[in-house]
Amino acid sequence: MLKRLSNLSDDRLRYYVARIREIGSLGEEAAHIETDKLAHEIYEECDSTLMEQLQVEDEEIQGEGYEDEEELETARTEIAKLTEALKAFEQGFDVAVVQQADLEPLEEWAECLGEDWDATTTATLESQINEIRTAVSKVVARIRPIMVRHEVGLVLEQLDERIASVRQMVDKKQRMEDWYINSIRGFVRVAMDEVDETAQAMCRDEIAARETLAAELAEDAERMVCEVAIQDAECRPIYNVGTVRRILATTDDALNRLSEHGGVTEAHYVKIRAARERAARYRHDKRAAEAEVALAGNQRRAERLLREAKILLEQDWAEAFPGEELPTRD
Repeated sequence: MLKRLSNLSDDRLRYYVARIREIGSLGEEAAHIETDKLAHEIYEECDSTLMEQLQVEDEEIQGEGYEDEEELETARTEIAKLTEALKAFEQGFDVAVVQQADLEPLEEWAECLGEDWDATTTATLESQINEIRTAVSKVVARIRPIMVRHEVGLVLEQLDERIASVRQMVDKKQRMEDWYINSIRGFVRVAMDEVDETAQAMCRDEIAARETLAAELAEDAERMVCEVAIQDAECRPIYNVGTVRRILATTDDALNRLSEHGGVTEAHYVKIRAARERAARYRHDKRAAEAEVALAGNQRRAERLLREAKILLEQDWAEAFPGEELPTRD
């Protein structure tokens, strides 16, 4: 019991037991005196040990309080830093420089604020935590739409420049491959792949306007390519039957594509017919020219060549104008 209460060492306890036994062997008056001395000695030693223990416990408590105060101060410092960072962000905000990704660190900082603090610190600073989180949310809610519109605006500007460039190519009747014409229709879709769905939703009308322009431009490009092909077929020198076949194939393709993209005009029909008629007459005209040369020295050969020319014209005319009779003048 004494050891539990006094926290004395085993040696000191054995000493006191020996003293008690010694006192027990004394007379009554001497025993009273020695007992009084022993009691005072025990009291002094136990009191000293207890005071040391209390002092240690007090220091531990004070140390814990210091640590709590230190963490609280650290937490307040972090809140102050976030407040300053938010203020600096607002003051230095430039839509031409800042990107949406630059908002994420602020949002994450505010969201994670207090996660590593103890419950007491978090509870003490709860109002300040909520206040700075609300401030960050308001800034983000105000700035993000501005940034989104700016970023989409840059994409739309690039689209406008590309559409204008292709428009010049169409107006100048520059050569275009089919794959490139098809890509015109996908200009907007490909460009918008770089923009998130939320941003696209905010600028839906502007995007739709560019899609309409791109679709119209693709149709114009289709017609332009066909018109250039028809013009080429109408003027291309014919050297052999292979050229004739290419002219017929080119005008067939142009006629079909024009029918699919805006219709065929009377001017188109006139040019296509002229090109095909020229192709249909090529072999005839060649034989007729040979007959004219032969006429000077070989009448029979000239007559044979003229008959061949007529047969060739009938064949080629039927191919160039299926179901149409050969003009009587020929």
